[in-house]
Amino acid sequence: MSFELEEYPIDSETKVVAVKELRETEENVKNEDKTLHFRTDDEFLMIFLRPCKYYPESAYELIKRIADFKQKQAALLDNLIPSDEKKSFLEHNVVNVLKTRDEKRRRVLLINVGKTWDPSKINADQLFRLLYLVHVAAMFEPETQVRGSIVIMDFDGLSMKQVMGLTPSFNMRLLTFIQDALPFRLKEVHIVKQPFLFNMVWQMFKPFVREKLKKRMFFHGTKMSSLHSHIAPSHLPKNYGGQLPEIDYTSADWYPTILQYEDRIKEMKNTIMEDSTSCSTRKKDEPSKELCDELLSEAKSEFREEVLSDESSKNKFVELASIKNKLEHLPKLIVYGKELKVVTTIDDKLKEKAREELRETPEVVAEALKDIRKLLKGDSDLFIPDHDEFLTIFLRPCKWYPTSAFHLIQRYYQFHLNYPYIVENLTPMDLKKCFCSNLLIPLPTECIDGSRLVIVHGGGRWKPKEHSIYELFRCLVILLEAAIKEPKTQITGVQVIIDGKNLSFSHVPHITPKFAAMIVDWVQRCLPCRLKNIHVVNQPFITNMIFSIFKPFLAEKLYKRIHFHGTNREKLISMIGKEALPKEYGGSELSESPLGEDIWHFLCHWQEEFESNLILFHWFL
Repeated sequence: MSFELEEYPIDSETKVVAVKELRETEENVKNEDKTLHFRTDDEFLMIFLRPCKYYPESAYELIKRIADFKQKQAALLDNLIPSDEKKSFLEHNVVNVLKTRDEKRRRVLLINVGKTWDPSKINADQLFRLLYLVHVAAMFEPETQVRGSIVIMDFDGLSMKQVMGLTPSFNMRLLTFIQDALPFRLKEVHIVKQPFLFNMVWQMFKPFVREKLKKRMFFHGTKMSSLHSHIAPSHLPKNYGGQLPEIDYTSADWYPTILQYEDRIKEMKNTIMEDSTSCSTRKKDEPSKELCDELLSEAKSEFREEVLSDESSKNKFVELASIKNKLEHLPKLIVYGKELKVVTTIDDKLKEKAREELRETPEVVAEALKDIRKLLKGDSDLFIPDHDEFLTIFLRPCKWYPTSAFHLIQRYYQFHLNYPYIVENLTPMDLKKCFCSNLLIPLPTECIDGSRLVIVHGGGRWKPKEHSIYELFRCLVILLEAAIKEPKTQITGVQVIIDGKNLSFSHVPHITPKFAAMIVDWVQRCLPCRLKNIHVVNQPFITNMIFSIFKPFLAEKLYKRIHFHGTNREKLISMIGKEALPKEYGGSELSESPLGEDIWHFLCHWQEEFESNLILFHWFL
């Protein structure tokens, strides 16, 4: 069955609804306000009179608010027609309209702003334009004017990428549109499949939602039985526990239909805009930037208090960051012919190493955890998990000194603020091509001191035109962030080999002082990891020129841990161990084999962690 707009007159059953709910009688229809400065034909005026239950003054005020809204949003809505957003409608799974109505004959709009929405491909402004066009099409249907419509908002897989895409300007625009400038009956809004992260989204909207709309909003989570109490399963797709066929969220079914109405939509736009200039439009005060900032700050505070005070919410937050659970279910990764095994338990040997090198005893650990929680509680700007697993990541590299770990946490999140272009969309999913280029390789072996070993190919294998130096750095951040989730690595640390083979003058312009200052700041002050040594191998003579860029930023501690080996393998072997090294670096066992997508798939296991935790915490700073 193809989608079609229903422009035919309402039937007798709908007329009964119109009389009962909208006061739609012949007398009231004739008494509309003749002072309206728009088209005066009945068909047009009905659009505004019906949602106002035939009170002409209310309809007139609605028209003025619509004119006011369209003027303020002219840059976004002027000359908007369906073909302008063809790609957004057809190629992005965000908006759909069910072909059939629900059991109360209401239109059903589906909006998916969870994992299927990619804000980098269709931003919030485009999303609003799609919704606006849907509403224009709905205005043409007398049945919808009387019966109204309902909205299902699907937040399945919501991550920080989507949260950051829901900008304050979008939030205000959408709520102003719904509450002030929507010329049809919005009967219900159903929020489904929302994860815990949705609480943050709701706290951003909540201060601006009026009581009337709030009463029409229903939060169901994954309980489809709750949704079914409002919409019968017989009128829902399988996606929501219904009996209708499963759907996607593109508008492929009904885009051809709305395209047929393009001339009508142009006419509607021109009629409204031409006459709106003669309307004494209401200049409604809009919230100032200061007020928005204040309300946003309150939303953050409320969300924080909700998490910290409500045990069930807190447990969900901890579960989201369950490091041990993730470690125990990592996919197999074969590197250089050997499996990279993640160590999730600390044996006696590791315990002894932790005691000797990190002061790690049960008494020290208990006291440090207690003290750092006190310090974190006193910093209202920090919002991070307070469970042992997470805090240990920062305490171990600081040898369980709570004040040092607290300052490390502050610097760690300050880095996110200082370099937003590094942390924005910092997830494995967004860096697939770079990870698949075999520029960064975690080895399956351990060094003689037990530390992990990572190889960074910064020479001829690196093609700056394909992967910028900042993209390469972002991949390194993800790789080390994943590594420090392993308790063993927290204790033993990491060593890095930078392979400069075939480094040329074409690479030099990309290694700027700005980049050098940033990466050194990250390594020295912000990285919660025991970085034991950095080994530079196969470096050509121009390495001296490049190192001179970094040298002014290096503290003595890090400077002493950088070793230049060239093609001499003896010292490298003595510091790392022959069995830990690939054969091209003098090792005895490992032969290089391209990782391809394997490393990317492995790191994607941490996708939710990067989206919903790491970036979330920086957002709360």
